[in-house]
Amino acid sequence: MGGLISRLAQSFGEHLNERWFQLFHHAIYIGTPHEGARLEKFADAASSLLSDLPKDYFSHWADWINIRSAGIKDLKHGLKQNPKQPSNNLGGSHSTSHFSKNAEHSFVSGALSVDSNALINKFFGDSLVTQASASPSNRPEFSHSAHFDGLHHLELAHSPNVYHTIE
Repeated sequence: MGGLISRLAQSFGEHLNERWFQLFHHAIYIGTPHEGARLEKFADAASSLLSDLPKDYFSHWADWINIRSAGIKDLKHGLKQNPKQPSNNLGGSHSTSHFSKNAEHSFVSGALSVDSNALINKFFGDSLVTQASASPSNRPEFSHSAHFDGLHHLELAHSPNVYHTIE
């Protein structure tokens, strides 16, 4: 989730005219769920469904699923605006989907299968983040993207191939 925190920091840094923001020139997002994580969306839907069923033992399963942390629950939408929550504005111009215009942005994604057309890659991506979420539709026009089939989420941050591509 470091990539999401970086984006929020960019928004605050620009809005508050922080000195560090003037020195910020490049961001690399490795497996960042910019547009949310399907696994969290599934957990949220399962919890809601089980909570609505009439038998008590179903609600116990829902309670168990809801043990997820607030940080994990926030991954349902990524940095897309949650339609059920009011906008998080800082003086009216703040956007949680912000990418600094003064920086270069690079997006790295992975997928479970080495077969780029595998159905598992479309649904589960790198096991937590799909390629579409890791390289979001609102990314800056002149950004860079790299995708690695056969690398799951935890491998992305430790792969020599990823580091070679970043270099």
